[in-house]
Amino acid sequence: MTSRRPRLLGALAVAALLTGCATEDRAADVAAAHSANLVAPTTTGTTAAPTSDTEEDDRSAEDDSSSELTVSERGLGVKEIGEAAGFGEPDRLKATFTVDAITVDAGCTDEWATAAEHGRFVILDMTIATTAELTASDYWAISTHDFGVISPDGVAAPSPSTVAAYSCLTSAEQFPSGPLLPDTQYHGRIALDTAHESGIITYRPAGLIVGNGGWEWEF
Repeated sequence: MTSRRPRLLGALAVAALLTGCATEDRAADVAAAHSANLVAPTTTGTTAAPTSDTEEDDRSAEDDSSSELTVSERGLGVKEIGEAAGFGEPDRLKATFTVDAITVDAGCTDEWATAAEHGRFVILDMTIATTAELTASDYWAISTHDFGVISPDGVAAPSPSTVAAYSCLTSAEQFPSGPLLPDTQYHGRIALDTAHESGIITYRPAGLIVGNGGWEWEF
């Protein structure tokens, strides 16, 4: 375990650095990308509404089905397994990603793995495709600190980002500890430590999502 601690401390430092990096420009990106059904909302509601009556009249039924973004009571975009989400403007996305699978009570694969601190591991398999629009200033890294768990009765669970979760998977399975590169595709896994065998997984990536925006998946 000792050899893994420097990387853990580095991950914590990245999470701290990401906090507070959001800007008004990114807020505009988020608002503009609602129509693409990719970027997370920043306000609560049931769907992302059109900006005017004229816009609503001009949209076809096909446009309606593709542009509506279901939003939870937590203000997060509701996504299904395999459904795309992303960052940036509709025609200038910085990245898209999907949660390909969620496995409850998954077994660990790393030789240094320890028992879950909260009860069980829930593992997310994710695919990410970044574009040339992603820059070094975005500093997007995949961190368990950006994920949360909501219990079946709607109560926020303790943070699933524990030392046990970090130690569950091999380095080869996990995403890089540093920022993701532009124009690159990644496949990786995230281990979350929770007491719940069902509920909601939330994702609010610090620095790239303004306010309380993000996404959620039922498991």
